[in-house]
Amino acid sequence: MQGTLFSVSFWLSLSGGLLACLAMIIAYKSKAFSIYGVSILGASFHNIGQVIAITWIYQQYFMQLFLPILLALSIVSGILMVFMPTISTFAIAELLTMNNIKLFGTTIQENINNSMWNYGAALSLIMLFLIGATTLLASDDKDHNEGGGLW
Repeated sequence: MQGTLFSVSFWLSLSGGLLACLAMIIAYKSKAFSIYGVSILGASFHNIGQVIAITWIYQQYFMQLFLPILLALSIVSGILMVFMPTISTFAIAELLTMNNIKLFGTTIQENINNSMWNYGAALSLIMLFLIGATTLLASDDKDHNEGGGLW
């Protein structure tokens, strides 16, 4: 991890992320795009930002030839980035519990949607703590040769 703060990957991530955020903010505020459109624009502009950065860093303009392929893949990526969380949040939770049991994640979402931010945030922190604690306790490897767990 040493020496990677201002490396090429840092600048690629930063340029792609900033351009994607800017595009998604503009698209969201324009109210002309659905959540799928905003996600696709974010994925597309992330790729555009990375191609601009790599072109600027290396002064190699052939990298722009990858842009049509990257933009086509960003459509798929943008759709999946909305579709998969939607399925995991709603459909799978309803299928597993037959609507008889309210899951922890559903409770967090309902609190945030009902403008009870502090309660939703507190539940999120509890969930984060529980996940971190179980990750730390899950390490069975005593001699640390195989890995596993957080440490």
